Formats: sequence, C-alpha cells, structure tokens
Amino acid sequence: MAILPDVPGLEVYIEVNGKPAEEFFDPSDYSDGPRRMRRYIEAIPGASFQVVARTTSEFRPDYDSLKLQLILDGTIRSSHTKDYDELYNGRGWSDRFKGRTEEDENGDMRFMPYQFHPLDIGTLPTNFACPNADCNDSRGEHQQ
Repeated sequence: MAILPDVPGLEVYIEVNGKPAEEFFDPSDYSDGPRRMRRYIEAIPGASFQVVARTTSEFRPDYDSLKLQLILDGTIRSSHTKDYDELYNGRGWSDRFKGRTEEDENGDMRFMPYQFHPLDIGTLPTNFACPNADCNDSRGEHQQ
C-alpha cells in the first residue's frame, strides 16, 4: 500500500480479483519522493484489477483540492479531483478506478473493467548474442 511521507492518511493500493495485491519494492528504483512512490505487483493475465484511493482519520490536507490520476502504460486513463468539501468532511473518502466506458461497434456505450493482458515477451534464438551456435551449450545457455 502506498503511503506517502508528506501526505499521511492518504492510502493507495491495487485490488486484483477483489483482493489487495502484494506489492514489491525495487531498491534500485530511485523515483520515490515525498509525494511520489512506485511499487510493482504481479500482473496475472486475464485478472481484473482496480486502484483504490482512500483517506483515514490521519488525513489533514493543507490544500483546496487533490487530484488523483491513474496512468497505465504511460497513458492517463482516469483523473478524479476531490474538492475542498470532500477533503474536509471529517469522515474521509474512498475512490475506485475500476475501468472505463467506451463505445462499441454498434455505437452503444459499455463498461470495460481494467484487466491484465497476456504478456508477450517473445523468444530469443538460442544463439542470441553469440557469433555462432557453437557458443551455446545443450540448454541454449552461453558458455564462458
């Protein structure tokens, strides 16, 4: 669960098939900051997911609004802005990024939940990065 040091009481996490996903931290990734955090989860092909943002009683904002953006594969998929009244209601709030509405081939609008697609990382030839096939052993691994 992402909890930013400069924004206590704001929690963001991902649910996969209705359950919070296990998050992983890459210690070589230096993109974290006081108001920015990056975590990784397992992408299970075909599984539905949603992003949950919520506040707890510790949330004490000193600003008039809060903008939440969901960026998937480098594209802004959704953007929600919470205004002053929602931020200062004393009860907290919760918001879910569940999917998107798009027009189908008949012109009808339909809801499309966010879903992990199968990964296609391709395959490399067994002699990849070798001048010829003689540098590979029987398992296709490079010999020193």
